[in-house]
Amino acid sequence: LGLASICIIFRGMCASPPVMMTPRLRRQRQQTRLFIAVVATLVALASNFLHLRLQVATPVQPKRASNAYMHFAAEKRNEYKKPEMSAAQTAKALGEAWRSMSDAEKAPFMRQAADDKKRFEEALAAFTEQGGVMQTKAKRAKEAKKLAKVMTSEKKPKKPRAASAYNFFVKERMSNSKASMTEVAKEWKELPEAKKATFMAEAAEAKAALTAS
Repeated sequence: LGLASICIIFRGMCASPPVMMTPRLRRQRQQTRLFIAVVATLVALASNFLHLRLQVATPVQPKRASNAYMHFAAEKRNEYKKPEMSAAQTAKALGEAWRSMSDAEKAPFMRQAADDKKRFEEALAAFTEQGGVMQTKAKRAKEAKKLAKVMTSEKKPKKPRAASAYNFFVKERMSNSKASMTEVAKEWKELPEAKKATFMAEAAEAKAALTAS
């Protein structure tokens, strides 16, 4: 709602003729003008606030620097790529070409890599100064996988799982002693197979009972 719209709404009040201007009407007119001014000020403040919020953007993570080979591959890919070649075959051809190049032939791409590294370091400093935190592809993939797992677990209830032989061993050991989990794990690792068989049988029975239920 802009100032023009507000004036249109109150046009009748704003354009009142000066005839028969009683003290009461004069006060009403002054109050109307004051109300319009206050509303216009609030609208302007809200508009400026929204504009400032749009200007404050989340810092964008800078693109990591590419090494010399990556610059070479980006520049020469079309030269080595053939219609009948797959992406893997093209990559193989580029790799072989790179390995056969002399240091002098690699020098231009080494310089590009050095410049790209400098560009990244400067962008990273600015990004960090703005409060940004760099994330690796592995970390982003891990977070995405974790989020997908959470969403899936919310939709599908987890299936009950039978206790393992180790679970039965831990239960028995912890009930008879105050050993730590580290000590119990070590004991299980060193336990002869003959003694493990008892707990493995219990685990098999638990699994069969769960399957039958």
